Amino acid sequence: MTTGHALTLPSPEPGGSASIRALVVHDDAMLARIACTVGLQPVASFRYEVDPTSTRAVVQLEVAGTPWHVARVQHLLRRLVGVLDVSETSGGTAENGAG
Repeated sequence: MTTGHALTLPSPEPGGSASIRALVVHDDAMLARIACTVGLQPVASFRYEVDPTSTRAVVQLEVAGTPWHVARVQHLLRRLVGVLDVSETSGGTAENGAG
């Protein structure tokens, strides 16, 4: 007979959403790195715009969830090679303090 261990996670609290903007160095793999990194997070929308006059791109993410989710996505993005800046932009809801 085997014994198992159950892991009970708390239900996520209902939250709002927040917009995150990241300035990145565009290369052949940047889009894939970002998608793989935030793929398990509650991202409601994603936009990747390449500046044709430089090697930079702007990433806009709408994160649905609690303030913890927003902070987690920001942290994950900051760890990626080629990410120059990550900031929360206006357009979030009052539940997470963005405004």
